[in-house]
Amino acid sequence: MRAVNSTREVELKIGRQNALVNNQVLKMDRAPYIDTGRTIVPLTFIRDALSVHLSYNAATGRLLLQSK
Repeated sequence: MRAVNSTREVELKIGRQNALVNNQVLKMDRAPYIDTGRTIVPLTFIRDALSVHLSYNAATGRLLLQSK
């Protein structure tokens, strides 16, 4: 999985606990994995790595990542 914004680039690999953030190796609490065809990633790590705001809408079940 790869996620980018104007100042950061994050790369994760399925089954690996280490991630690359701007070419620096950082360890996540849990490795990403695939469940029922979907990639599951630790969202708090993504939030912090991209320096974004994370919000959850319980009515729709959707997550929203927004620039701070």
